[in-house]
Amino acid sequence: MTVKSIRYYYNKLAPSQKKIYEQMFQGLNNRKADIKVSSRFGNDDLCAIYEYVLLDNPQLFFVSDKIRITHHKPSIYKNICVSYLYSQLTANNMQTQIDRIACMLLSTVNYLNTGIDKLRSVYTFLAKNTTYNHNATAEKSADHNMVGPLLNCAAVCDGYARALKFLCDAIKIPCVVVSGAALSPHGGYELHAWNIVKVKGICYHLDVTWDSILEDMDHLDYFNLTDDEMAKDHKWKPQIMPRCDTAYSCVICVSSKREFERIFMERMSQGISSFQVRFSKRFENEREIIDMIRTFDLKTLCNVRVRYNITQNKAVIYLQ
Repeated sequence: MTVKSIRYYYNKLAPSQKKIYEQMFQGLNNRKADIKVSSRFGNDDLCAIYEYVLLDNPQLFFVSDKIRITHHKPSIYKNICVSYLYSQLTANNMQTQIDRIACMLLSTVNYLNTGIDKLRSVYTFLAKNTTYNHNATAEKSADHNMVGPLLNCAAVCDGYARALKFLCDAIKIPCVVVSGAALSPHGGYELHAWNIVKVKGICYHLDVTWDSILEDMDHLDYFNLTDDEMAKDHKWKPQIMPRCDTAYSCVICVSSKREFERIFMERMSQGISSFQVRFSKRFENEREIIDMIRTFDLKTLCNVRVRYNITQNKAVIYLQ
């Protein structure tokens, strides 16, 4: 299966930097231990271009993200010293297995009508079938690339993001891996990775890692968000990323108690077991929402459970 990468970071580079990018890309594909490049670029610039190559091309899962740069003056060249995570035979076998899984998934995805439907299908596939590996370390390389989600069903954030990039490339939806930070459960921010996609000319943020941890695939909290929505619990460098300024209207927005009561009653009368809303008012916890529901004029009693995302101000209401 041949998947052509849609190169976002490559297109942000100057012509001279693109030449270095291509030299690195070809060297990695040919599994060279040393890649010779021009010495006119500083080491920080070369490291950044190398990172862009790996972010644009998730199929380079067999390459270590750690490099060493050597320069013996007065040479006009520098050497990018690369290490490889797997032998060529092992990497080829892994790619064959990945291609088989991707082909099975895409055989169903390609029957869907819209780009959004196709995107949601591959997104929920990853979220459902991947477990976040809380014990991952830097040495567990597969957790940090597409091998983790697609072969081992376990990964950390950059593994999720690179796998989604690979699948989006396969269905020809432009997708970029974003390196930034996200709010930590323990307070403060920690390094994190997610994606931005472009569907019918509109860009959205997606965080498949966080939706996978929520384990509620009928109600996605981090699928197709705007910059403003994502900035509630994520940070990134907006100057190098596409702008995401168009809202995706899949979640009902509730601005008053009366409006929420009307929606709640409608869903209950329709026999719907769960639905998602975004509130204009922020609550402290799920209990406040449940207490509000108890003031509704309910003709029949029902058990209600609420999952509340306080940073996104989204709630899933379960009617049991």
